[in-house]
Amino acid sequence: MAKLEMTLDEYGKSPAGKGNVTGSQYLAEAYKTKFEKVMLRYNGRIDHNFYTDGKSYFILLRVPSEVVPKFTYEVVFKFSPTKMTDTHSSTLKNYKVQFFSNDPAFTFTYAYVYNAHGILVDELLDKVPDEVLKTKPKERNPYGVINFAKILYFGFLYIRQHGFLEKHYYSESNLAIRNSNDFFKLIMDCSTKAQLRQEGEKQAQAIDPLFKHRLLKRGVKSGGNANKVVKHIGKIKTVNTTAASMQSKELAKKLKSNIRKTKTTKRI
Repeated sequence: MAKLEMTLDEYGKSPAGKGNVTGSQYLAEAYKTKFEKVMLRYNGRIDHNFYTDGKSYFILLRVPSEVVPKFTYEVVFKFSPTKMTDTHSSTLKNYKVQFFSNDPAFTFTYAYVYNAHGILVDELLDKVPDEVLKTKPKERNPYGVINFAKILYFGFLYIRQHGFLEKHYYSESNLAIRNSNDFFKLIMDCSTKAQLRQEGEKQAQAIDPLFKHRLLKRGVKSGGNANKVVKHIGKIKTVNTTAASMQSKELAKKLKSNIRKTKTTKRI
């Protein structure tokens, strides 16, 4: 497949960088509305960190799930210069961008296609199971379309909203991480995240009896893409069950605390 290069602004206009992708603007408007609702639940804040090796710039966003309460996915944008003059600029506006997320919806639908077109973050390929990168998503994306992934579009909106294309954030912010290993170890692999997502939904259902009812009302199948991804990649890659178990217990504590505080069922 042809390799793609695009800036963040070009991505915002078209998920393939140039030209129109059928339905992309409809998705963009729908995702913007969803993003605004999620931000209301989280007081307008997404936890994040920055890292730069002096040439490329990375931002890690922990984007909340729209479905499972108190659950986040790691989303990474990598910015790289396309010409030498870019390195002297104070912004990343003209830098090419690559993407990554361990959201099962992205993994199952777009990871293969993004990688084939060279827009999946190179440094994070080991976070994606080999089978996912080698196998075309015949069920979820049979034509290999590069469209807006909701989790990435949420990240795009947050970056634009907070001006995180300015380089000084990546070196001067107290959220900047200096060591590459320290930065990349904050990002969970896709298979572990998929299992955690599945466990998180089960815990939410156990604590809140109306949780599954709301999912069905919204047209979301229980388990969704997480079930499919866990089943699909479980044969290929062993899940880090220790990490999954620890995060699952923490998620359960947060959910129980949340139910006790509200006493009424919160809308998810």
